[in-house]
Amino acid sequence: MISIILPTYNGEKYLDSQISSILNQTVNFTELIIGDDCSNDKTIDIITTFANKDSRIKIIKNSKNLGFKKNIENLILNAGCDYIALCDQDDIWEPEHLSILLNGIGDNYLACGDSLIIDNLGNSKNIKLSEIKHFKPNSSVKDIFNFISIYQNPFQGASMLIKREFIDIALPIPDKVMYHDVWFAHLATLLNSFVYIPKIVTRYRIHGYNTSGSHNKTSRLKILIGHFIKGHAEDTNRKEVIAQLSDRVYKNNLKCPEYFDKVTNYFINENNLIGRIKNLIYEIKNHKTIYGK
Repeated sequence: MISIILPTYNGEKYLDSQISSILNQTVNFTELIIGDDCSNDKTIDIITTFANKDSRIKIIKNSKNLGFKKNIENLILNAGCDYIALCDQDDIWEPEHLSILLNGIGDNYLACGDSLIIDNLGNSKNIKLSEIKHFKPNSSVKDIFNFISIYQNPFQGASMLIKREFIDIALPIPDKVMYHDVWFAHLATLLNSFVYIPKIVTRYRIHGYNTSGSHNKTSRLKILIGHFIKGHAEDTNRKEVIAQLSDRVYKNNLKCPEYFDKVTNYFINENNLIGRIKNLIYEIKNHKTIYGK
């Protein structure tokens, strides 16, 4: 019923804790597929030891380094169940991680829970990812799309559960999109098939080497002013995500809500001063729905 996919690369330091937390879930799962991306530490030894004790664990050893995003994509394609849970090698799942997401997904393509931030030793930082990102759990799908498109993404891939039907639309992940979780969140909210569950399902380890980047609190006023002066910095990748969404929508003949056109126009407006003035007015007018609590 549930496939769990775990991409690994030189993960010996935290991998034992993560796999143990997966095996201690309160609901059963069918398979844990681990895709190792040419690790040169003891990662293979660790996952082999677990696999020898639990037949649900399957190991894929990549013949060449695919990179994090392509490794995840390959694992999703190899998953055999109707539900696919994503995870990272350095986090710790709460015992009810799968239960919460499975019970909450309903008719949606994607369900995502919240995370508790922990340090490299596993100690709680007493703050949730949603709090760092200023995210309002009761936001509408429209507001969530505006939030992640213009401001930032509060949805960790390792706290997501997706349905198999979503794969046909979501894959392949565009080469120009940097992060799989950003792509999945944008696409699912655009299709009005996304549910956020405001419960902690993951202990999210922040240790300076995470592939998903920084998660520091940011000044919303500073960001708003920055958008006006120079638009979105290229390293946020948001312009490219919206462009790729447009392409995917066209190829799949999907019907999109009006708020997608507004966000598309927003990024077109960034190309000139008059457009950025219009965007500034738009951001001020919709400040609460874009920048959250």
